[in-house]
Amino acid sequence: MAGLLDLPKEILDMVCVELQTSSPRSLWAMALTCKQLSMFLDGRLYKEVSLLWSPGSRSSLAKFARAHQDDLRVQALRIQPSRRILNSKPYRSGSGHGDRLSHLDDITTASTHLRIFCVMLPTLENLTTVSIYTDDVQEGSAWLSGPFLANILRALPLLLSISR
Repeated sequence: MAGLLDLPKEILDMVCVELQTSSPRSLWAMALTCKQLSMFLDGRLYKEVSLLWSPGSRSSLAKFARAHQDDLRVQALRIQPSRRILNSKPYRSGSGHGDRLSHLDDITTASTHLRIFCVMLPTLENLTTVSIYTDDVQEGSAWLSGPFLANILRALPLLLSISR
């Protein structure tokens, strides 16, 4: 019986593209099944990276930024801020004291993640695209604050000079 790796490279590529689009976690799981698949998928896993940016130590944005400085495989990054990150505005009105304390923790964590991310950005020499995905958020209900955007933009000119 033929195995998955016995398929022609073109067909395996089509399977990978479909998995990348429909179920990125499945592609990662597939890479963990054996060394040959891991080597085959290595470039595909990092070519276009989508990161969920949420407060807390489990944020994929912070983990990725710490682990992938100087990673030449990364060509495109898509950041998807959670609603809690999008609502990290210093003067949001809260319903009570506990809500304000939790909100301050979110701002501090989001700022730390952003610093780590902005240090990593200029080290990705093959990075050509950075996008911020907010389509899941209703218009006007949440936004990424000016200081957050300004920090990301300050890290980008170095990228622009590298890619010229």
